[in-house]
Amino acid sequence: ATVSKAGKAENKEEAKKNAWKAFLDKGERIEYFALLRNLNNIIAEKDKELISKAAELLCNEKLIKRSMVLPFRFLTAWKALSYDAPRAIQTALNKAADISLSNVPIFSGKTCVIIDESGSMECGRVTGNDSIHPFDIAMMYGASLFKSNDADVMLFSGSAWYEKWNPTDSV
Repeated sequence: ATVSKAGKAENKEEAKKNAWKAFLDKGERIEYFALLRNLNNIIAEKDKELISKAAELLCNEKLIKRSMVLPFRFLTAWKALSYDAPRAIQTALNKAADISLSNVPIFSGKTCVIIDESGSMECGRVTGNDSIHPFDIAMMYGASLFKSNDADVMLFSGSAWYEKWNPTDSV
C-alpha cells in the first residue's frame, strides 16, 4: 500500500525509494514472502543500501525459519530476477535456499524421491513466469528432500534411473 501511494506522489522516485526503505527497515518484522516477491522492485531503485539490506534480510536464518518458505520459492525468485541482478542478491538467494532446508519435513527411514523428467514436465509454466516449469519445481523438491533426508533420487521418462548427487552441494 505504501509503495502504491508512492506511485501517486509528486516526487514518485523519491517516494518509492523511501517506501522500500521503510519496508526493509522493518528488519525481523518484515513480511518475508513479500520480500522475495519484490526483489526486482527493490533492485530497480539502484540503491546500494537498499540492495545490501535486502540481501541481509534474505539470508536471515530466523526470518526463513519463521516464514516456513520452502527452497523452491528461492528458485522462483531467482528465475524472476533480471539478468543483471546484483551479486549480493544472487548470493543471498543461494544461501537462503540452503537455510530453508530446515523447513523441509524429515521422514523416518530411507526415502526414494522419484521425479518425472518426461517432456510434459517442460510444458506449461508455474507462477506466471515463462522460465519456471513443473520440472524445475520437481527437481528443487527432489534436491530439498535429498539434502534434508536419507533419500535416493530417481528420474524417469521412457525408463527410470538413479541419480548420483553430491550431498554437500547447495540445494
